[in-house]
Amino acid sequence: MILCDGYHGFCSRFIFRFSVPQWKVYDDDDKTVYKIHPPTCLGGMCINFCVEGHCCPFGCCLIPCRIYPADQPNTDGDAPYIGRMAKIPKESFCDVYNETSYVEIQFPEGATAKQKGLLLGSYLLINSLFFEGSE
Repeated sequence: MILCDGYHGFCSRFIFRFSVPQWKVYDDDDKTVYKIHPPTCLGGMCINFCVEGHCCPFGCCLIPCRIYPADQPNTDGDAPYIGRMAKIPKESFCDVYNETSYVEIQFPEGATAKQKGLLLGSYLLINSLFFEGSE
């Protein structure tokens, strides 16, 4: 599946590896800039829902996506990552009934404004595909 918005120079290709969604983020020159996927376990075959101490795959937990450099071959398990994006869980029962969502994005060190824009657009795509409508 290829999702592109040529007007803004954002292009992300959605890849499934077993049951783990992955994205590759491309720049204007169709060069891979980043790889993004949730933390994995079992040799990269499953999403690790307990990676940050929140053990449920529902709206009450934190499910991060890690950002890796494009040239890093191993991104499974505890492989080092350069950035992170996560939808923060609701803090109280009252928050469950409002439309407010909190997000935390840790950009890679040394990322340019254009690369940060690519990652922000990637987060919006990931959020709309996997989280909108599920709350």
